[in-house]
Parts: sequence; structure tokens; C-alpha cells
Amino acid sequence: DTQSIPGTTRLGYEEGDVMNVSFGGISPALNGMRAQARAFDRAAERLTKSSLQSQASQTAGAAEVDSATEAAQAAGGTDSTGVMTEAMVDMLLAQRLHTANLRALQTAHDVLRDLVAEGAV
Repeated sequence: DTQSIPGTTRLGYEEGDVMNVSFGGISPALNGMRAQARAFDRAAERLTKSSLQSQASQTAGAAEVDSATEAAQAAGGTDSTGVMTEAMVDMLLAQRLHTANLRALQTAHDVLRDLVAEGAV
């Protein structure tokens, strides 16, 4: 049985991703690890772009930086510091969720190993 996971793009899942919810959590853990790797990569890309833009703004001069920041805030966006902070938080979240999925995978492996050792499988 599979189900779509709508509305979880911030956690690394994209619309239309399908997660298998079958035996032992192996497939969900693997899917989660893949999703978190993609989320980490996207956050790292945003962080890099924002950092490069920030460096370019700093070399342009303080007056231009202030006007660019004001323009971004007036347009409802965030300045480069806000983007960088959000990207760092997303990277940390992706890392923690990846670790949680890895632990779930390790637990499923341990259970299967024990079942095989007892001759149940």
C-alpha cells in the first residue's frame, strides 16, 4: 500500500512523492533518507547563493546594501541574512530527519537479523 504525502515540501518531500508504508519501515526510511538528501542539497544551494549575493552586496558599498535590503523587505521578501538563516535551519532539520530515518532503518535491520537468527524467517 502506498500513499501520497502532500504538503510536506519543507521536510524534503516533493508533491507526488510516494512512500511505501509496508513492512518494518524499511521503504519509508529509505524514501525519507532520499528526501532529506534532496532537502539538504536544496538548502545548501540556497545558502551558497545567498552568501555569494551578500558578498557581492558588501563589495558594492553600504548605501547599495541598505537600499537592496529595504527593497527586499518592502517586496515581502527577506534579506540575505534571513535567507541564510532559513537555509541553515533547513539543513539542520534535513540532517536530523536523515539521522532519524537511518536509525529506523538500522532498527528494521536488527529485527530482521534477529528473526533470521531465530529461524522465524
